Amino acid sequence: MRNWLQVLMHQTESEVVAVGHLDASTRKLQWVEMCGHRNERTVAIRQRATQGLSGMALRAGRPMETKAPLGDGERFKLGEAIMLTESLSIAAAIPLKQDAQYNWIVLLGRRSGEVYTPQHLQIGRQWGEEFVKKMVV
Repeated sequence: MRNWLQVLMHQTESEVVAVGHLDASTRKLQWVEMCGHRNERTVAIRQRATQGLSGMALRAGRPMETKAPLGDGERFKLGEAIMLTESLSIAAAIPLKQDAQYNWIVLLGRRSGEVYTPQHLQIGRQWGEEFVKKMVV
């Protein structure tokens, strides 16, 4: 899986890539694969399904992204824990379906201030859909 994430990280010009799964019983999003993280606490993050960019993407069923670099206060207000622990100023959350429900997320993040293009989001979705096909939870 690590190679898969490294390729996605390269193709989307991301510094952090994470794949999360929504646990239906606890309604928490748990990160199951991650690449590029600097903080070991990031791997253990579990967040409510309604929090942050990821929660917005799961509810809306479409990608959500920051449109401009966010400072510390804005990241805290947004509530996306990975953005805080990894000091990401730009992020995109791409929801993915399994069994007709949005219960997976691909999170792309950058510490630099460059926003994601629609092409980056499309690459993230394509790679994420391939990942989900291989997963049995």
